[in-house]
Amino acid sequence: MGRWEADILVIDTTNFNDSPAPSGASRNLHVVERISRIDADTLLYRFTV
Repeated sequence: MGRWEADILVIDTTNFNDSPAPSGASRNLHVVERISRIDADTLLYRFTV
């Protein structure tokens, strides 16, 4: 699911399956990505696992 928080795009991903499991993670994996624009040529990408 994606949403905007002010000028930051937030992508919240859940419901992974167990096959194949990324780096041994389970289906309970929860990833939150935040993408913001620094300037005309630069994006800031941050993520939490």
